[in-house]
Amino acid sequence: MTEVRGIAVESHQEQIQPPLMFGSKPDGRLIPVLKLRIETSLDVFTQVIYKGDTQGSVKEGDKVTVRGNLRDGVLYAERIENHTTNSFVTGRRCARCFIATAAYGPGHDSEIAVLQEFRDRVLLTQFWGRCFVALYYRVSPALAAMIQDSRFLRDAVRTAFVQPLFRWVSRRFPPEGS
Repeated sequence: MTEVRGIAVESHQEQIQPPLMFGSKPDGRLIPVLKLRIETSLDVFTQVIYKGDTQGSVKEGDKVTVRGNLRDGVLYAERIENHTTNSFVTGRRCARCFIATAAYGPGHDSEIAVLQEFRDRVLLTQFWGRCFVALYYRVSPALAAMIQDSRFLRDAVRTAFVQPLFRWVSRRFPPEGS
């Protein structure tokens, strides 16, 4: 396991085709990938790749620590700590809130960002919260798929669960800097 500390000088999300196994054919699937370049204290640039939807988790100028496997001059990240925003990305964490995203659909990034900040600032700093988040990431993708496919479920989950949770989190844990 390699650890690199530095400043992100380039950060962007891409969609790539997964590598093919011997004898398989391309199926059109795309994998989200975060690509970073990090300037270390030695003025050396490290290329970093993290597989997963991490849109907006690391921006240029953020101070980061990356842990992962170094292969062919590229660090394949398993954990990215963002010291600027005091958050992190791991192999189990995805930047999305599956159920809220399914209930709201696109265009509600600010509400979802409040829930993500609650996850990062409150849940992931406590043992019980990390256990809850791990369970949530195991169960919620299947639930989100059902919710997304049904207008009735989208409306019901948004009204009875996501909106009350958003209001509670907004009142109890106001965003940093407000």
